[in-house]
This record gives sequence, structure tokens and C-alpha cells, in this order.
Amino acid sequence: MHINFPNYIDLEFEARSFPFSKSNRIDFEFSDSIFPVFKPLPYLGTALIDAVFLHQRISEDLYCFYAIKHSTGYEIVHHGHLETWGVRKNDLFRIAMDNMRKQIVGNLEIHGDAEGMMFTMNGEFEAGLLMIDEIWEQLEEQTGDQLVISVPSRGVLVACGKSNFKASNPLQMVVKSIFRESDAPLSDKWFIRSEGQWSVFKA
Repeated sequence: MHINFPNYIDLEFEARSFPFSKSNRIDFEFSDSIFPVFKPLPYLGTALIDAVFLHQRISEDLYCFYAIKHSTGYEIVHHGHLETWGVRKNDLFRIAMDNMRKQIVGNLEIHGDAEGMMFTMNGEFEAGLLMIDEIWEQLEEQTGDQLVISVPSRGVLVACGKSNFKASNPLQMVVKSIFRESDAPLSDKWFIRSEGQWSVFKA
């Protein structure tokens, strides 16, 4: 099923949006290649993964890991990396968010309106957009509505206004289809943001 997103929503990202300046930037090998990545809930099914790989729970069904982007793929960051780099977990989070913001500038496009939006960037980090507060603060101000979002796949993020959710049945069907057919499925649930936190949306 095809959904048409005819409009284009423009967001502003200025230098002040970035958490680091040149004077306090933490530099180590791969510091410019760390990004937030999302894995489906079954990925957390073993004690080994829980204990070794750095991750944080964003909401039900949504867990964020951190990965080093190599030319041939991704390597999930583990505690041994932090010891080698001399970096704390909080610093790693800030570095990943900084790198995400750099990807956003000049690359992020948002097509649609409050009835349905499709986010496109580079096909790799779209799910990580939900970690960037400025996006949701600006969009909710522009639409005058709380947004509900879905990340059925790592490279797919869609949203609509809360008040339009029941009318967005075609968009919901697309989400279910992507989740079923994707090589990198995440979740078929919808999530809502309140006071900077995401939770499962119960319509």
C-alpha cells in the first residue's frame, strides 16, 4: 500500500543544538563513527548481551545500542571499548547524539503533515531520530498536537498527530506490512512522547 506525503516540513538545526564545542570535544578512535542503533526486543534475550553490550531502554519494545560504523558494517559497542577509549557511558551517549545531529543537518527530510509523516535521511539511522528532542519539540509546536510514532524497521520512522491516529488506518497498515517484511524489524507498536519520554501509545 502506497501513502502519499505531498508536503515538506522544514526543521531548523543551528550550531547551538550540538552538545560539544571544539574546546570540550572528547576525541578517541572512532569518536566520529559512533551512532545510536536500535535492536528488536528478542535481541536482549541472553544474559551475555545484557552484560556485555551497552544499551538503554527507551520504552517498551525499544532498546538503543551504540555502534561503530565501519566501511563494511557495524560493530556494537561493549564495555571493553569504553575501557580502551577511557570514555564513560554518559560521554558515549553525548557523542552518539552529536554524531546523529551532524547526520541530520542537510540530510533529514520530513514529508507529510499531522495526518501522516515519513522521515527520510540515509536509510540507516532513521530510528535514532526519536532520541533527538529538538525534532519532536519543533514538530509538536508546528502541528499543535502530540505526535505518535512508529519504527517498524531500523531505517523507517513514521509519525502522525495523536488526534489523527484513528483516521490514519492506511499508515498503520503500512507499518504492519513493513514490520512483517523487513530484514531489520524493530516494533509494530506505536509510541507517544510525554515530558521527553517515550511510552507505548494505547489508542
